[in-house]
Amino acid sequence: RILLSKLPIFITACYNCLKYTILMLLILIRFDVAGFVLTLCTLLFAIGCIILGFIKKFKPFRIYGLVITLVSVLKLVLFDIEYDSNLMRPVGFLIAGLLCFGISWGYTRLEKSQTELEE
Repeated sequence: RILLSKLPIFITACYNCLKYTILMLLILIRFDVAGFVLTLCTLLFAIGCIILGFIKKFKPFRIYGLVITLVSVLKLVLFDIEYDSNLMRPVGFLIAGLLCFGISWGYTRLEKSQTELEE
């Protein structure tokens, strides 16, 4: 029952974040920016959502930021970066994995310290 009572708030928060993400992407596309710039701006927006979620203590923003971060990193590695050799592709995946791991580690530390402050 607790999860169902919070579902409308979660859906509304994700809708608002998605709305601003699409607005940002449409503005950038209108100015004909490169694909990797779109991805980097989306990644920065996602990290901003995570930070805003911690500042406002609002978990749906943090979850949305994490999902968009993972999607942005995957898009960056799979589509935006051109690889000249077969060796560079695994290195790109390794860097993307380390980036996702670092973001996840930072998120976990911040969430743990926030819950300790609340107690």
